[in-house]
Amino acid sequence: MGFWVKIICVCLYGHDVGEKVPPIIISPEFILDLNTDTKEEVDRVRRSLSTASDHTMKTRYIKGYSKRLIRALYSLVLVDTGVWQDDIIEMKNAIINYCEIDSALVEYLYACYLDSDVLVEEFLGIADEVYSYFENALNVMAASRNSFG
Repeated sequence: MGFWVKIICVCLYGHDVGEKVPPIIISPEFILDLNTDTKEEVDRVRRSLSTASDHTMKTRYIKGYSKRLIRALYSLVLVDTGVWQDDIIEMKNAIINYCEIDSALVEYLYACYLDSDVLVEEFLGIADEVYSYFENALNVMAASRNSFG
């Protein structure tokens, strides 16, 4: 909860409660909690993209799906970066620097984020490969947390 108040919320009136939130401790538990809805979100966007018939909707879903996967991968390197990043270029670069995923996959996602006019089948193949990497990384993180905690 503190992440959302401290990082995402913006005070519009009165006292900023974000200042009262203790510092965020980036840990495997934090990263796992941050990604609790990622699978459902990815499944929803993937279904929508698979059934979209309108070109405009396809490009919109590809852009959104690319961004969601980049953000998910970035969450895996939070321990290394120490800070949440909103800039997608910074996220991409951090993933390439700290993550063991093939950098070509990350570059492909970023290119699709910038220009989403790509073949849906090709995109879904790459997206599935990236999500598989992400899911495996989360499973390893959860297993290591459980074996030590």
